[in-house]
Amino acid sequence: MARKEYSVEDLVSDETFADWVFGRNSRHEATWERWTEEHPEQGATVAEAIVVLRGLTFKPEPGLSPEALQADWQSFKAGLADQRPAPARVPDERLAVRLNAGTRLVRRYRWAAVWLGLLLLSGLVYFLRQPARETVARTAYGESKTLRLPDGSTVTLNGNSQVRYKAHWGSTEDRDVWLSGEAFFSVIHTRTHQPFIVHPSGELQVEVLGTEFNVSERGPKTAVVLVSGKVRVTEGNETLVEMAPNEMVEFTKDVAGYRKTKVEAAAYTAWREGRLVFNNTPLREVVDVLTHTYGLQVHLADRRLLEQKVSGSIPSEKANDILQALEELFNLAVSRQGKQIWLKSRNHTIQD
Repeated sequence: MARKEYSVEDLVSDETFADWVFGRNSRHEATWERWTEEHPEQGATVAEAIVVLRGLTFKPEPGLSPEALQADWQSFKAGLADQRPAPARVPDERLAVRLNAGTRLVRRYRWAAVWLGLLLLSGLVYFLRQPARETVARTAYGESKTLRLPDGSTVTLNGNSQVRYKAHWGSTEDRDVWLSGEAFFSVIHTRTHQPFIVHPSGELQVEVLGTEFNVSERGPKTAVVLVSGKVRVTEGNETLVEMAPNEMVEFTKDVAGYRKTKVEAAAYTAWREGRLVFNNTPLREVVDVLTHTYGLQVHLADRRLLEQKVSGSIPSEKANDILQALEELFNLAVSRQGKQIWLKSRNHTIQD
């Protein structure tokens, strides 16, 4: 007796099901015909089992004459096309038996083919509804990494940063990259003039066609430094500012407007070569680097230290290299315990 639910393996190993598929037993045929009508939800499983057992192929019986073989093949094709029964008058008795069985098989195969077609269609709809596959890359504290993007452009991530982008860009769609942290982009110009858009935070967008630039999104602040080419920064549908090389534009969350200044772009991208370059830079900005890029918690004995400024270049591949340089540049006493850093001035007085 047929059960309510079967797997493909159950059906393939069931002799009565095989008898129905191959038309070997009329009693089993009636049982399975009735069961398939009562359990349409099992249609996909039945269809797959039929294909496993027999396959949608034409396999003539041996010993048929060429004329009978041709008639059998034509009848099989006709049944697949219109579900018409085999011709009533057949000169070969063996062929008549074959065609009658073939007609039943045709109905089953067409039924199975319909289910398989629905399966393929539903699979296609499911695939089309899925979001495009994305690539996500990130770096640990103190780590940098260079990636090649789908269009051949490159991005270098600073420590504690992440980018997200589609694994493939079509020839006419925007090249969107979502950034958290800091990254340097070297963007190629495509023949179809596709915009390359970096999304650092909120609704801010940095849009280019082909150029080199640095984007830093740390805490409430976002800064864009242009090395070469041309960049347009937008928010929503509004263009906020267009940039020229060696310009920096800074934005602060929840603060209207922006600040644009002339800079030496190389100083803001030196981290790619494992160096930090300071040009009258306050210690406050160096502390931000230690916090966001290296994951250190910095404590100061005197907050006025944050406004002390320095110029110079120091290695930045390791956090300890930066701390050692700070001791010399700012005349500081530095102590460290794990991720906790304490800074104290060696001077007795600090000028305001």
